[in-house]
Amino acid sequence: MDNGIPSSVGRVNFRVTSHLAARVGSINLKWNDDWTPAREGDRFRHAMKTAAYDFIDVAFEVVRSWLPARQLVLSMMQSHKDNIGFLPVPCPWKRHLNSLEAQHPELAGAVRFVVFQNDPKDTWYVQSVPDESDDGQARKSRMRIRFPPHTRGLSDAALCKAIGLEDCRFVHASGHIGASKTLEGAYAMARVALKENWTS
Repeated sequence: MDNGIPSSVGRVNFRVTSHLAARVGSINLKWNDDWTPAREGDRFRHAMKTAAYDFIDVAFEVVRSWLPARQLVLSMMQSHKDNIGFLPVPCPWKRHLNSLEAQHPELAGAVRFVVFQNDPKDTWYVQSVPDESDDGQARKSRMRIRFPPHTRGLSDAALCKAIGLEDCRFVHASGHIGASKTLEGAYAMARVALKENWTS
């Protein structure tokens, strides 16, 4: 929607033409269409339905996904132990965590790793918390902690040997995420990384 505030500073690289205002605008009668009050009314009702469907979709997203995820992340932050947060159900958590820290300064920076399970079911992930950039996006290049360099890019037996633990699956080459076959193993991997405290 045009609210009079520029969406960017300087020259834009591209224009988004699929937003709601553009889609509603495209429903209007064209300059070379035959205009009648009935046809204009039909177009208006079509535009109303388009806007209503979008509103309902957003409302469902907020109520059924966004709010429940936010509550899960807040509970994780409040119950973290030793800088490790645990999500019993995988959900979008990065941007929630950053914005909740702004609302709850006493929790800011407390969670450095998040442990969660995702498909396949025999894999537990341990992921570093990204710091939020000025534009509100979580950046992989700015992590609160990383796995130590000697473990990065390794998997299975080679990783187990390097890190001194069993059941390890992998550590990403950037060191921002790893995985284990067990929940206990994921926690152990996080503790090793926290002890060595690599941030780059």
